[in-house]
Amino acid sequence: LAESYIKKDRPFPQAVLCGNDYMAYGMLDTLAKNGISVPDRITITGYEYIQERIYHYPILTTYQRNRAQLGAEAIRLIQQQLDGHPGTDFTPPPGRLIPGDSCQCGLDPAQLLAEQERISLKRTDYFLNLFGQLEFELTECRTIPDLLQVCRKYRYMLRHAEEVYLCLYEDWYNDRAVSETVTCYSLLAQEEPFTIQKHDLERFCSGSAAAYSFSPLFSLQRSLGYAVMKFHTPAANTPLYRHWLKAVSNGLEFLRLKNDIQYLTQCCNLSESVDNMTDMYSKRGFHSAFDAAVETFDARKVHLVVLRVCLFDESYATEGSGQKIQALLAASDAVKCFCAGSRLYGRVEENTFACVVRADTADSRLLADLLGAILLRAVGYTRCYGTDSFVCTAQLCTPDSTYQTEMPKALQELDQLTRISAARRTCSHYREMLALRNQFYLSPEVFFETDSTGLPCSYSSGHLRTIYKACFGVNPHHDCITGRILLARYLLFTTQDSIQQIAQQCGYRDSKYFLRQFRLHTGMTPAEYRRACSLTDT
Repeated sequence: LAESYIKKDRPFPQAVLCGNDYMAYGMLDTLAKNGISVPDRITITGYEYIQERIYHYPILTTYQRNRAQLGAEAIRLIQQQLDGHPGTDFTPPPGRLIPGDSCQCGLDPAQLLAEQERISLKRTDYFLNLFGQLEFELTECRTIPDLLQVCRKYRYMLRHAEEVYLCLYEDWYNDRAVSETVTCYSLLAQEEPFTIQKHDLERFCSGSAAAYSFSPLFSLQRSLGYAVMKFHTPAANTPLYRHWLKAVSNGLEFLRLKNDIQYLTQCCNLSESVDNMTDMYSKRGFHSAFDAAVETFDARKVHLVVLRVCLFDESYATEGSGQKIQALLAASDAVKCFCAGSRLYGRVEENTFACVVRADTADSRLLADLLGAILLRAVGYTRCYGTDSFVCTAQLCTPDSTYQTEMPKALQELDQLTRISAARRTCSHYREMLALRNQFYLSPEVFFETDSTGLPCSYSSGHLRTIYKACFGVNPHHDCITGRILLARYLLFTTQDSIQQIAQQCGYRDSKYFLRQFRLHTGMTPAEYRRACSLTDT
């Protein structure tokens, strides 16, 4: 419009009343560049008073609406609508003229001085934003208390604020914070942190009436929490405060990343000594832990127990590596259950687990059998690999024992047991007999008789006994009892059930008969066995 006047496309008017101050500044700047005097040649006025008059010449005359009264009138009209009353005519409340030099009114020096003070403060804020060390110091924080201390150090950026709270979701450091609980930290008062529900804002709004600003804290798409500021003057909500919010959000993101990196570094350091899949010691970790613990070993009490699993991958596992992983995890859980509080266990080879346990009266063979009984109850393992897919051995340790002296002996014993187990698999009808044995061991409470017509094999009783004994070295009836005794061992170790209850769970109607058979197979009563298997922490 100014250019059209200058080019004489339009005649110069006496005055132009612009729709807002930005339009007025555009006209003033263009007229000034072309040497046209304002207000001598033309009067320019603005509207809305955006408080940037000192950046343009001459000082603009503008109009300021009564925004506070406008807001009050808006609330009144809304309330009338909510109450069902007909609306009344609205008369805008009067504003005020802000005089300047772009008309004949003349400048009000006091008004200009107030504007200059605001602009000076704004420039100071810009300087502090540009050269302040807030963002740098926040990036060096390693904990929430460190971050809070830096925020309080730069509290001058929270000008005119009466209270400021940093409110973080309980899981703010997760990729997607979903917690309904928020922890709030006061930055201007010495208060203990307090916890509220996500939308429970009443805690902040108690006391005298005031304005509150609830500003989100976020990094990219990740919500961290919010900041709450209580104030009585709009001057509190400045660009400096908004810069402070951004710096705090970035500081929290740096803190989260640092903790993630520290965790990953610790994992890398541990990865050489810890097996990531089972959360046990790795071979190197178990080696070091074993040698570090030998000085506490007592030759009468401490045993090294080694278990090898998944001997014949082709036998049952038909769904690839995923099934084998599940079987290995089930085996590791069985080892942890067996160790009964001891943390000295590890996965020393792909399919081999080792542990050190302290038992007052148990011998090594008893401990090896007990671990086998526990593994048999690990359904996730036996369903994949069956009952013939593992071997276990145990041996006493002394204060002179080392990993290099004891582990080779244990592995040699496992190799020999594995060869024996592999030789059995060459027997004819082995798979059929193994299916029968699996039932004996996995469901020992079900009573089987070799001459029963309900047998899962279409053989005569005599022929069945012959081929069964050729495969496993014992007859079916004896193996059925062995399965029950293995279940009893497991229950005696893992439960506090009474002897009578355990007998019933193992399929015995007569607990006295159970006692006789248990003693015949183990050389001790159930009560003695339970005491012997009372392991203590190594």
